[in-house]
Amino acid sequence: MMSITFPPNSIFFLDFDDTLIEPQPDPTCFDIPEDLRTTIRELSQNTKIHFALVTGRSVDQIDRFFSPFLCPIIGCHGCEERLNPKDIPIAAHNEIPEGLHSEIEKIVQRYPNCLIEDKYFTFAVHLPDPGLTLLKKDINDLLKNQASNYYLAHYGTCLEVRPNDITKGDILARLISRGGKFYGLKPVYIGNDAESDLSLKIILQFDGTLIPVGPAYANRKIGFSSPAEARLFLRTIAQR
Repeated sequence: MMSITFPPNSIFFLDFDDTLIEPQPDPTCFDIPEDLRTTIRELSQNTKIHFALVTGRSVDQIDRFFSPFLCPIIGCHGCEERLNPKDIPIAAHNEIPEGLHSEIEKIVQRYPNCLIEDKYFTFAVHLPDPGLTLLKKDINDLLKNQASNYYLAHYGTCLEVRPNDITKGDILARLISRGGKFYGLKPVYIGNDAESDLSLKIILQFDGTLIPVGPAYANRKIGFSSPAEARLFLRTIAQR
């Protein structure tokens, strides 16, 4: 496991899917590893540790996973946030306009094997090929024709309509540069997209660290080979 220490004023921004949990065949229905539940609880109870989950999932969905323990969350790829577990989530972006949302639904209904995640701020669809390729073209055509402020992200068998004026990197930079509980902390981002999401490079401007997760990083000085290894590292952090 990676052996590196971080200063006490670090804040750990933690991706969720494929970072803290293994890839799931059904992203809407699965069991959270018990060691992850324990780690989130211990991180939440350790007043010396600063952390927040940064995820494409909604705050409400993450809360259901870890109930009754609540933690700081940046959800829906930065479209909503709840930095204090006692607060209600705050929308950092408008929901998908009703007209665009309706047109997306009409397209998706033509593909009966779709698994849909309607997150209001974003709209995700899971579908294996060959249908995925056709669906991708249909949604891209819609976004282009409507000249919308949204783009279609594609990862694995998932397509997701997201606003193009908000990124993970922008949100995290704002959190540590504005006044508030994260102001002035040194960011440590742990995620399977630490290298692929170029917006996250802004973290380096704050003397931060990007830690990728995945099999390709097994022999890296900085990186975790799997979600299980990332969870083990966080468990040691939580038990300081």
